[in-house]
Amino acid sequence: MLLQTLRTRDFDELVRAVPRWDLRLRQFSRGPFRGQLQFLQLGAIQVFRVAVNQMIHIEGWPPPGSFGCFPVLAANENAVWGGRHLKAGQVRVFDRGQEADHVTAADHYQLVGLMVDGDLFRQEMLGGLDLEERLVGKEVVTTSRADCRALWSHLVGLFDLAQAQPDLLTQPGRLIEQECLRRFAGLLVQPNDDRTACQPSNRARAVRRAEDYMQAHLADPLSVLDLCRELAISERTLHYAFQEVRGLSPMAYFKASRLNAVRQELKAAAAGTTSVREIAQRWGFWHTGEFAADYRRLFGELPSETFNG
Repeated sequence: MLLQTLRTRDFDELVRAVPRWDLRLRQFSRGPFRGQLQFLQLGAIQVFRVAVNQMIHIEGWPPPGSFGCFPVLAANENAVWGGRHLKAGQVRVFDRGQEADHVTAADHYQLVGLMVDGDLFRQEMLGGLDLEERLVGKEVVTTSRADCRALWSHLVGLFDLAQAQPDLLTQPGRLIEQECLRRFAGLLVQPNDDRTACQPSNRARAVRRAEDYMQAHLADPLSVLDLCRELAISERTLHYAFQEVRGLSPMAYFKASRLNAVRQELKAAAAGTTSVREIAQRWGFWHTGEFAADYRRLFGELPSETFNG
């Protein structure tokens, strides 16, 4: 059993603390970051509880071959999951090989989730149903708020149990793992699940194409008209797409992406090999004063503070 608790002001530290995930985090709302993580590795399952105070874009991949579920309640209802807004009473589910694409809501955001290794998941048969087959092509299950609260409370209760009576989690028979899997499986046999509610919308696809183009031109003086020409869509359509899917205008998203890229290079630079100004200019920030002010507004510290550790 591995129980980990972390409080941090560095979102990179937060993501590094989650074993076997391949994730990238970027901050898109303004102010110093504060985050908390509770993580429990119990045999073939992982249980998470994450709290952040800023809007964070989470991208990447879960542990290879694993399956997962994340209940949606009031504490995370305003987030965006795979380009879609889900409602309290729905559960975001992960089939193996699905990419994580999640934008948190700013201020007092919480996320609770369960991941199950593929071998354990495939062993479980509920009423003769193949659970893996039930997840194919599915990204969301619509249940009830009461069921979501029950799943959330059960997962959170495991952290309390791990702190108060850790010996109970190591008892033979893998009873805790089996109970978590039973609750997960129960979501997949409900008659009112929806296979399409979280499928990418036209707006989500447009945003993804724009993001790919932005990523290839982060250091360039890109304009919204450049994006519209590349995607062959109107400025109005692009604006509404970004507001819905990312919570920002296209150009605000582009600037925040560039500032996040600068932050990563500032943190990785070896002492004496470069300067803040050189790094900023490599990412297209030519006015030192404006760059420093923008950087401080987003991350709550000067670029020199990031650079000097």
